[in-house]
Amino acid sequence: MSPSYRRLGKADAEPFRTLRLAALANAPTAFGSDYGDHVELSLAHFADRILLRDDNFVLAAELNGELIGMAGFAREAGTKRKHMGVIWGMYVQPTHRGQRIGRSLLEGVLDAARSLPGLHFVELSVTVGNTAAEALYRSCGFETYGVEPNALKIGDRYYDEANMQLDLRRWKPTR
Repeated sequence: MSPSYRRLGKADAEPFRTLRLAALANAPTAFGSDYGDHVELSLAHFADRILLRDDNFVLAAELNGELIGMAGFAREAGTKRKHMGVIWGMYVQPTHRGQRIGRSLLEGVLDAARSLPGLHFVELSVTVGNTAAEALYRSCGFETYGVEPNALKIGDRYYDEANMQLDLRRWKPTR
């Protein structure tokens, strides 16, 4: 059975919270946010994160009524930055990886972003060494424009993050 894809709304706060906390717990090096900082946050906090506007949303993959993957998108605010958007919180449950769910989520977000007037670039960051994520982003046309050394600190270890950008005016979906 194939997953369905949809934008989350305020009523999805609890399943979104569950998946977000699982992502932070299972892949701590993949996110700038920390599980310990988020586990105590209210359900209202998670509901507020799902704004469900054209320029700020979370796209989710759902299978048998359970959220199994997600990718967030937010357009930058302000006159000088509104040509930019950011993908955040990209995650697919480990048991569902290798099934092109991540690609479908990413392309779904990019397709929605491309429909926004005046939005030309999308950025994201990926932990250096997360080869599967880096390969996915590159295959969709993202290019690295810089690396932030020591961007994350987990315990006594530091992790670099690659900053990547895609020019939506040249992007073509692979599906």
